[in-house]
Amino acid sequence: VQFGLSIFMIISILVMREQTSLMVNSEYGFDEENLLVVELQGSKPEIVAAEFSKNTAVTAYTFSSHNPAVGRSHGADFQRNEDDERLGLNHFSVDNKYISTFGITLLAGRDFEPGDGDGKEKFIILNETAVKAVGFETPHEAIGQEVILNKENRVQIIGVVKDYHFEPLMKSIEPMALRFMPDSYENINLKISSANVPSAISDLQETWKTIDSKRDLKYSFLDQEMDHFYFFLGDITAIVTLFLFPALGCWAW
Repeated sequence: VQFGLSIFMIISILVMREQTSLMVNSEYGFDEENLLVVELQGSKPEIVAAEFSKNTAVTAYTFSSHNPAVGRSHGADFQRNEDDERLGLNHFSVDNKYISTFGITLLAGRDFEPGDGDGKEKFIILNETAVKAVGFETPHEAIGQEVILNKENRVQIIGVVKDYHFEPLMKSIEPMALRFMPDSYENINLKISSANVPSAISDLQETWKTIDSKRDLKYSFLDQEMDHFYFFLGDITAIVTLFLFPALGCWAW
């Protein structure tokens, strides 16, 4: 019996590692390559953007509240009509460059424009799942229509993006929105030319010192962060399996 359990444990761990590897190499629905995520750490987004964009290695940039595919997002509720059921809605705070920088597919409507983030929130971009959840049959049907956020704020749907994995791959894709809310930005995401990455990072570190002399530059490459996230989950699962094995052995005896 113990031998059989040992074989089962080994196979289970190998399967977990294989599944982790598959997740790491899966398609997420956005382009995570050469994206350097830098924490704002309270610095003003416009100042950071102005300074970092001077670096010739930075080919594009965008602000956001969260990183996709690693399990974090804001939450709200939304409904199409006042009498409809309130549904859960995940959302990221982004700007007008987020969709293009991340290579997300816009199925219908338009992206945000620079002035869309000024004043009271007026516009929203939903994913396919959110559009279907409130009864629209196609992305194009949703464009120009309104949804109600948190029972009080009516916003117009200006765009619909193709479903992408904003949460970990092991979770099914849920209703999700992109919202233009500059006060909620936590990161600036920099698209970096692959010609000389170490030199680019060194230059960005020097630039950061002129922005914030008290704190070090906090950064990570998105694809590496995603890899670490999934391999960490795989390792935790393997450790749990190893701890459970002696208990199974005792039970078998």
